[in-house]
Amino acid sequence: MMDLIKLKSGDRRALSKTISMIESGEINSAIIKEKFPNIKTAEIWAITGSPGVGKSCICEYIIGDWLKNNQKIAVLAVDPSSPLSGGALLGDRIRINNSDNSDNIFFRSLATRGQSGAIPSNISDILDLLSALNFEKILIETVGAGQAEVRVAAVSQYLLLVEAPDSGDMLQAEKAGLMELADILLVNKSDLERANEKAEQLSLAFQLSSNHSPPILMVSAKQNSGFEELFLEMEKLSKSGKNHKIKSRISLSFAWENLLWNHKDVSKVLEKLESEQITLDEAINHLKEEL
Repeated sequence: MMDLIKLKSGDRRALSKTISMIESGEINSAIIKEKFPNIKTAEIWAITGSPGVGKSCICEYIIGDWLKNNQKIAVLAVDPSSPLSGGALLGDRIRINNSDNSDNIFFRSLATRGQSGAIPSNISDILDLLSALNFEKILIETVGAGQAEVRVAAVSQYLLLVEAPDSGDMLQAEKAGLMELADILLVNKSDLERANEKAEQLSLAFQLSSNHSPPILMVSAKQNSGFEELFLEMEKLSKSGKNHKIKSRISLSFAWENLLWNHKDVSKVLEKLESEQITLDEAINHLKEEL
């Protein structure tokens, strides 16, 4: 069970252990809210984009800016495969570059463990725990820019979508609905030749296909440029407290999906479906009745 004394004292080992217990299903939001009745929700940001566009470098700049303001930060890097992927490397780099602020930053790599979607289904419980422990800002980094990453909008308040001049995946992000959900769109590696062209393409795509038109910003981690404008836009968003209607729909869908897969009878119902003992409609009705 949770060691409340150690958790409240800021013991990072106790926090890591509790997150592992959440991942294994021993602890959930209901238990967390019972132990911490007055939770003030942290400000939750997510960053997504295709592999290689420079998300990790941008994360470093964002974290560095937050730490300057002496804020308590948690970083969750989603690792879909193994501990040897980019998520773990991001954590190592953050620890090294922000070693002087180690008391104010907590890093955790999360495995999806083969679940559908780019984020673990119990991430909401982890976010509740971090909020309960007074983390002020949480940054979630995902690994791609496809349909699976859309689910990150269900748990974040604000979404950053990163593109690169040489990235050919804008269509993938557009098909997945990520562009419609993005609060800020970043063209990284703005020092490269086609950066302006990419920004113009993105601007045109929004004009043609969506009423939603987020800021499109040019940044370069290599040249350390464009980040002050990014921080100002993030602050403006944070103060506005605005949220997309479509994000609320996704949040509801994600919550319903979690409720379904945590249903006590779901394994039995799946077995009956597979053996054709019941129809899909009968399975749905059974689960609805027992909720």
